[in-house]
Amino acid sequence: MKKPHPIEELAALHDLLNCLETGEMTLRRGNEDISKHEIGVLKPAIARLETILERIKSERKGEKPINYSGRTKRFSRNEK
Repeated sequence: MKKPHPIEELAALHDLLNCLETGEMTLRRGNEDISKHEIGVLKPAIARLETILERIKSERKGEKPINYSGRTKRFSRNEK
């Protein structure tokens, strides 16, 4: 079975949060509606995940080798 990509999982969390915020879906513990509490838990958790994914994404960009094959002229420090 194929593992979902973290971006897809994050999108699913955003959809869940949106459904809770709009009232399309409610969470209950017994007869008590706990949707507001869970929204308060989900929002910061999603924000942390987004921060982590962005950090990983930026670190991966730095690991890519630079392709100099398209260069036709080398510039010295004095040329601008």
